[in-house]
Amino acid sequence: MPFLQQNLLYYMLQISSGFDAVIPCICGLLEPLHAVYNKSCLELIEDQLGRGRRKISSMLMLAKVMYLEQEEIKRFDPELMSFFNVNNTEDLSRARELAAARINHADVPAAR
Repeated sequence: MPFLQQNLLYYMLQISSGFDAVIPCICGLLEPLHAVYNKSCLELIEDQLGRGRRKISSMLMLAKVMYLEQEEIKRFDPELMSFFNVNNTEDLSRARELAAARINHADVPAAR
């Protein structure tokens, strides 16, 4: 996830109080790699691993989770770039193009 948006991460931390995890949900799919987890999850994870359960979903069923919906995420990341994954060479090429475009765009002085 090369394009994480710092403001989204700060927001997730701010709203995490009282929850074991804050997990984004994009198009109905959970994004557990982009989640904020409380230390309280450690005991839940250890318990699930001890039972031979290795899927994060088994821990989440026992945790107090806030699911962050797509529309709320878009307030901080309108293009949902935080969730761009690099899984193959095509994704890597696209990520390089996007990064170069962002760098070039940042170099352009603001209009007055």
